[in-house]
Amino acid sequence: PDDKTTITSGVRLDHYYHVDASTWSPRLQVTRELDADWRVRLAYGRYSRGLDQAESVPTYLEPELATQLVLGADLDVADGVTATGSVFYTGRQQLVVSDPLLAETNPGENLPPSCSLMMQVKGGTYEQIAPATKGEFYCADAPLDTPESFWGVELNEDRIATTYLTDDIITPEG
Repeated sequence: PDDKTTITSGVRLDHYYHVDASTWSPRLQVTRELDADWRVRLAYGRYSRGLDQAESVPTYLEPELATQLVLGADLDVADGVTATGSVFYTGRQQLVVSDPLLAETNPGENLPPSCSLMMQVKGGTYEQIAPATKGEFYCADAPLDTPESFWGVELNEDRIATTYLTDDIITPEG
């Protein structure tokens, strides 16, 4: 390029231990100075998200992926003041979807569904990935036994997350 064009590139490697998978995430940005006040940029980035924070996620799943394209412009409107605008597109792949509306639940006692299934977006369509037999639900009468490191939050005896719990919380009374 020339002295008015800046190219920034990078790559990130993520390893997700829960599903024993790794992803490479390349990034590229091209910025072009149009004049003393205007710059335009085009950026591409690939991102992934592991499923290690989800309870009872099967370990044969691949990480979720997203590709993002950004087109933007910057205008220096005054000394030290810049106006920035961007439009972006995000394409997502290998999404895992769990629909709690498909299973009986007990919101009155703040209990999760006893049955569930897991879906993943593949090639623009939903595909059931757990349980393996299509149309079946995974059902359990007791909560799944998961390591505390997977929980993410601590629940009190009423199954209310204690992370932001204060004395002025409103609780249902029967």
